[in-house]
Amino acid sequence: MMEKNNVAFLDHEDIIKELSSHKYKKGNIGLSPDASLEKRTKYRLCKSILAYQQDNKLSIAEATKKLAISEKKFYEIGRGNINRFSLEELLFYLEKIAPDCELGIVKNSEYPNRDVGVSWQIKN
Repeated sequence: MMEKNNVAFLDHEDIIKELSSHKYKKGNIGLSPDASLEKRTKYRLCKSILAYQQDNKLSIAEATKKLAISEKKFYEIGRGNINRFSLEELLFYLEKIAPDCELGIVKNSEYPNRDVGVSWQIKN
């Protein structure tokens, strides 16, 4: 932490530490560039579930009813809090909103240091 004119400021390392903390309760949680395939997949599943809610203009109540989860759990999905969910659980939720969804393994251009990634298409 830096101090200037008796005012404390967070430096770059403190900001990253705070945003990466599991205790951080504001906004989306980021994903590190070197995240594992499982973590990247869980993160994309969270983003897809949130996108489904937004694209279909569902209220939080409607989305949670469709997924049969609490608002708190939906909020954590929306934040991308992948540590709170198993891959199996997120796939279960995706299947509830997109039963004809197909998963595939693809060359991952988003992360050049990775050979493959997971992709899916939700058909409305």
